Amino acid sequence: MIVNAHLDGSSGLVAMSHILAIGFVPHFYATGDARQVQAQAPGSIVIAKPYSLRELETGIAGARAAGRLQPGSV
Repeated sequence: MIVNAHLDGSSGLVAMSHILAIGFVPHFYATGDARQVQAQAPGSIVIAKPYSLRELETGIAGARAAGRLQPGSV
């Protein structure tokens, strides 16, 4: 899942916290302020906007790898 960290009037970080409370979903954050997102969600995968195709591929690979580290994953 590609999560926009800052939504108009809301927060992708808050939305992800609700989703993750139910179960893990491979994800990464896309944002214009990567440092702020890292501070609010330490250890998260974050790519800065505007991003390149290579950065997008790196984010996807990181999210997939994080998913494999979750308990019960194959």
